[in-house]
Order: sequence, then structure tokens, then C-alpha cells
Amino acid sequence: MPSAILHRQAAAYVKKLPEIAPGYTVRVHERIKEGEKERVQIFEGLVIGVHRGHSATDATFTVRRIASGIGVERIFSIHSPMVEKVDVRKVARVRRAKLSFLRGRRGKSARLSERFTSADEFAIAVQASEKEEASVSAEESVSSEQKSREDHLRRYTRSMLLLLVGNYGVGNLGDEALKDYFLSRFPEVDWTVVSAHPQGEHDVPRLPLGFRSFFATPWPRTLKALWSCDGVVFGGGALFTESESRFAVVLWWSHAAFAMAFRRPILLAFQGIGPFSTRLGRWMTRFVLRRARFISVRDPLSVRRVCHLCPGIPVTESFDPVFAVSRALVPRSIRSPRSLALIPRATISASFEKRVRDLLRQGDVTSVRILSLQPDDLRESETCRMLATKFSADVVPIRSLADLISAIEESRLVLSQRYHGAIAALALRVPYLIVEQTDGDKFASLRPWSGKIVDHQTIAELQRRVDEGERGLREALVALGRLKNSSDHPSIRAAAMSG
Repeated sequence: MPSAILHRQAAAYVKKLPEIAPGYTVRVHERIKEGEKERVQIFEGLVIGVHRGHSATDATFTVRRIASGIGVERIFSIHSPMVEKVDVRKVARVRRAKLSFLRGRRGKSARLSERFTSADEFAIAVQASEKEEASVSAEESVSSEQKSREDHLRRYTRSMLLLLVGNYGVGNLGDEALKDYFLSRFPEVDWTVVSAHPQGEHDVPRLPLGFRSFFATPWPRTLKALWSCDGVVFGGGALFTESESRFAVVLWWSHAAFAMAFRRPILLAFQGIGPFSTRLGRWMTRFVLRRARFISVRDPLSVRRVCHLCPGIPVTESFDPVFAVSRALVPRSIRSPRSLALIPRATISASFEKRVRDLLRQGDVTSVRILSLQPDDLRESETCRMLATKFSADVVPIRSLADLISAIEESRLVLSQRYHGAIAALALRVPYLIVEQTDGDKFASLRPWSGKIVDHQTIAELQRRVDEGERGLREALVALGRLKNSSDHPSIRAAAMSG
């Protein structure tokens, strides 16, 4: 047993900190010394255990968090001089002193229900959280309005598990950039991605449409993910369209149908709707639109199609988020004055080659470079080699959005068969020409700026649309989180009703 002298000595080092107990989600502000400099590092996670020790200064607590799918635990001394402060973010209902069982759990099974004893306590907790976030925003020089929105999202969506559905895993640069956008802009959400070629524990395969995929893919994992998720987000791209394949609408409708069968909410974000060539495609799209909690589309033509299929349904007109990512990725540089960038698909028409010859004949461009946005596709590789032989061009494999931005910046003109190739050129204010696949397809929204150097006012307007679409999705996720919490906690439901 420690002596009375040791107790008196320890009392001088005891700091005033909030109560810390298992089940609390806390943010630990720890001072880190790096040479002669000192900075504050924040570690946020769930308290899974508290050790009181023999004296007050011996008390420690263990904080666990999930980083990139890996569990990370740290033990902090409660009264250590290196711990600047500890903020309690959430309080969960627990009946154990040690939460070590969470180490073997993942996803929904590892979640704990929040506890608020009354509506007044909930209001006080919200006010305290908002005050704390305002001080952090001042320290980090971030606008209070933006920080408040981000805090609002984190408060209600930190424990949410969402399924992200899109044309991912096929090697298409644009679709992969869309996936990275959702994962990076909404890091508080625990995402599971539906992919054509799943890699890792956070990817699941698409639902099968044929006998081969039925027996060759582990699609029951996708059903399990649909059952355990809190919502399904159809993220970006032209999913509900028949311009490229008549089976595309059937594929994505099947995912939406299972989500509705499991009573999971559906959100459509930055979608391109139509065109359609069959009545079945229109009916399936109408079926999904009528049951979606949130709809944002990336062009005015899609807005008109949504209003035609479902009159009176609320829809947000946005723009493709890859536009905003391209603007923020690389600063503007000096372009090579006579370089023509070609961005082909796996199949090209005679009109595409004719346009290249016409551009070379005009004399504005003399050198040609071919940008392959899907370099691992055998058909596209063969097409690029054929074009390189005909026009004495170099083939540049593009494997990231940064590579695409750098290649377009060195070009005087871009001739693109790919939507996101034109989007990147538009973001960098490089003139582009498009080769449409069908009338009224996704390229129709880019036709007004084709062949022009876009002015800054147009760039600002398109950026505003992207921000509006992202803000609408954030608000929809907040509403979804509120609904989820209110179903578990009567006090929160009472506070929402009284507000």
C-alpha cells in the first residue's frame, strides 16, 4: 500500500479532467516533441478500459480506434503533463468495466448505442460540442460555418455503415476518382464498396446477373453487407442509363431492390440519368427514384428526365465532383502550344479518326499524344497502339487523376471519348472537343463549352454546383443519422420533436 506521503505528493499533480469511463468516445490532445518543436496531436477513439492504480497519478485509460481497417490502441496516463486535455464526444450504454470483446468485432457488431438521460442533457451536450468545435475551427483557421457543418455530419454519421455502389473495380480512371472522392470527403462514414473486382475486406462483389457470375463470385457477402448497412449510396457516374448497355439499369436496380427489401434507405449522389431505349429501363429507374431519400444529378438534362419520370420529386442539380478534385489537385502551369491529347475508348469510329486528321490538317497542333485512361484493358491498349501507328503518336498510360491532370496541362487541345477526360480539361480551362456515343448521353451537358476556353465565372458556377450537391448529401446523411439515433434513443427523438 502506498504511504500517506506518496498520496500527498501525487495530489499536487492531479489535473481537473472530465469523467472518463469505458464506453466514452474521447479526443485526447497530446503534446508531441519533435526536436526543439512541440505540437499537439489528437487521438480519437473509444475508451475500452480504465485502470485506477495505487495512487491518483497512476490512473491510465486505454483508447481504441479503427484506422484503415486496423485496430489501434493507446494507453494514456490521465494526469500526464503531456496530455493537454481530454474531450468527451459521446457516451455509450455499457455494462462492463472492460470492453475487450470489441477487439474481435467489426462493423455493426462493434457499435455501441449512445446514452442520453434526457432531452435537456442531449441539448447541453450538443451546445458543448458546438462550442468546442468553434474553438478548434479558430485554431485551425477554418470558417465556423464549414466547421459546424462538418461537426454536424460527424456527430450523426460517425458510427454509420454505408454501402457505396458504383461502376468501381473495372479499371476506369473516372469511376475510381469518384470512389476516392466519397472515401476522402466523408471519412467519418464506415464505407463498404461494391466493386467488380473486390480487393480487401471493405470491398464486396456486385450482385450476379448470369449463371457464370452466380457461381463464380461470393455475392452472399454483398447481401450480408446490404443487411448490416445503415444505407446505400449510389455514388456518381451514369448508372441508370442505357446509352452503353441495356443491362446496366437491371444491374443497379437489383442492388436497389435488395436494399428496399431489407428496408435500407437509398441515396442517389451526382448521378447521370438516361437516356433510355427500353420501357423496362425507364420503369426500373422510376422505381428507384420514387423510393430514394435524396437525389442529386450532375446535369440539367438529367434533371428534366427525373422530373419527367417522377413529377414533383425533389432533385438537386449538381455537377460531377471530379471537376472539383481536378481543380484542387495540381496548380496551373504553362501549356505546350502545339500538343493534341487524344482520349479514346476501347472502340472508336471512323469519325474519330477523321476529326484527328482534320485537326492536324488545320496546323494548330502538330504533335499527338494518346492518353489511355484504362491501360489494363486489352481492347483499349490495342486501339491506342493502332492510333499511335497511324498518327506517329506516343501512348501515355494514365493510372491516377494526377497523371491525367499533368498530361492535359501540357496540351493545347483535347479530343475525348471519355467523359471524365473532358471534365478534367474543363476544370483546367483547356479547350476540348467531345465525341458523343448517342444523342442525349452524358456528353450533352459538356457540349456548351466544347472548343472554348471557359471563363472564370463559369468555373465558379460549376464549382458552386458541386458544393451544393455535396452539401445536400451531407444534410441527407445527417437526417439519416438522426433517424437512426432517434429509433434507438427516445430522449433524442423527444428533443428532435420539441425542436
